[in-house]
Amino acid sequence: MKADRRLLAPADSLNALTIGAWHRDASTEVFRGASPFVPYDGEEMPNLSSRLGPGLRRSTKPDALFAGGRQRGRLDPVAAPPILLSHPLPSRFWGLKVAAPPENGTMGLHFTMGTSAATALATHSAHRIFDALEEAYPDVLAGMSLPQRACLLKTLLVHTASWRGSEAFIRSVIDSDEAMHHEHWRREVCRHLGYGFVDPDDAIACAGDRATMWATGTIEPEGSMTFDVPLPAIFGSNANPREVRATLAWLAPTRPGYLAYRAVKLRIPSFQADALEMAGIDTVTGQPTNSQSESGTIVHRRWRDERIGTGAATIPVHVQRERDQGVPIDEPIPFGLTVTVEMPGAVGVYDQILPSIQVQPRTRVRA
Repeated sequence: MKADRRLLAPADSLNALTIGAWHRDASTEVFRGASPFVPYDGEEMPNLSSRLGPGLRRSTKPDALFAGGRQRGRLDPVAAPPILLSHPLPSRFWGLKVAAPPENGTMGLHFTMGTSAATALATHSAHRIFDALEEAYPDVLAGMSLPQRACLLKTLLVHTASWRGSEAFIRSVIDSDEAMHHEHWRREVCRHLGYGFVDPDDAIACAGDRATMWATGTIEPEGSMTFDVPLPAIFGSNANPREVRATLAWLAPTRPGYLAYRAVKLRIPSFQADALEMAGIDTVTGQPTNSQSESGTIVHRRWRDERIGTGAATIPVHVQRERDQGVPIDEPIPFGLTVTVEMPGAVGVYDQILPSIQVQPRTRVRA
């Protein structure tokens, strides 16, 4: 089954985002028939027809999953043993509503589903994100190079992705006795979910209980940069759960015909074992492993612990360029970095961090 659902070119692209189809839509119509049937009962999963990873050299693919309609399943009536098939046709009962040519003088509407629909939704979300950035930071965006813009949008599209607890369901199937090493079962989950499911509104909306910071730039051969991420004072006076997540993306030159196809690797070395303990951060198992996360051109990591912010006012986040693989690349490499600190329900997080940010968003004036 996995072999039949491998990624197809050009979805395995190293620098581009690969979007999978999330078994999700907003249809409220009730289907009364028994077949085709709903393949998942209360679980967040990719569509039955959505392709599975991993990517080149076991990199995380798909990068993220966006809504692709609640695709139904059916059984081949003549196959023995029974074969599960995906239902190929969308309808008002399952699918995403899209514009279509008008019929009889009325506005035309149609339904679609699958990875093409999910990719279109991701593209639309990227436009919304860029519009929001351009409104809040017009001068910064005007001076930003196109490659840096692309890297920043890559990070922001993936930044809110998470497995939403679905790793437990997948593991119950592939590792029911929980005998597999954590590296192995998380690779199998990653094959299905990538970095996870993305709600477009979460990728764009602001909230009082979280603050998202971003940066772009270029990094020289074997160079590094450090960003001091401020933590709100409320972290030190409250024992509620809190989370830090960081997403790093870059555009890597490629070497066709070589095993080291990706010529440049960036990473976030800050949060290794010793630094994690100093920062009071604990890793989250519901995400790809470090080695798999660092195999492509986007790194997305999440950390969660009640101790974050109790011993320090900032967390240093390092962006490091490793020694180039193969013949050294002389030119600087563009990158984008996004970091979020969050404490659900603590409405003062955003307001306490904002004064520490050097580049302030433009204040909106309502008519």
